[in-house]
Amino acid sequence: MKTHTPYKRVDRMADLIRQIVSEILITQIHHCSLEGVTVTDVSVTPDLKHAKIYFSVIQRSQVDESKKILDQIRPTVQKKLASQLHTRYTPSIKFVFDSSLEYGNKINTLLDKIKADRPIHADEE
Repeated sequence: MKTHTPYKRVDRMADLIRQIVSEILITQIHHCSLEGVTVTDVSVTPDLKHAKIYFSVIQRSQVDESKKILDQIRPTVQKKLASQLHTRYTPSIKFVFDSSLEYGNKINTLLDKIKADRPIHADEE
């Protein structure tokens, strides 16, 4: 008997929104402050009314400007998303900076520092 978790509608909707918004930002929105912006994840509420779109940027210094521009173009992205989703209701979207990549890099740096500070022991033969 197969026991697997069904792929939830919320997950399908999140994946679809991530795909559509990524495409919109790449092909339809042309703004120099959005170069290097990547949609990393989308979380949708269980009632499918709200979606948080997580984004990352290449340089940390771009976060504030990119967030400002994304908030300004949010209504446009919302309309374009609605026209491509083909659902009765389109979740209200909100752009959120994804700091998880930054956190992961910080952890890796700390681990590398610990590794470098550890004395090297020669193996006894």
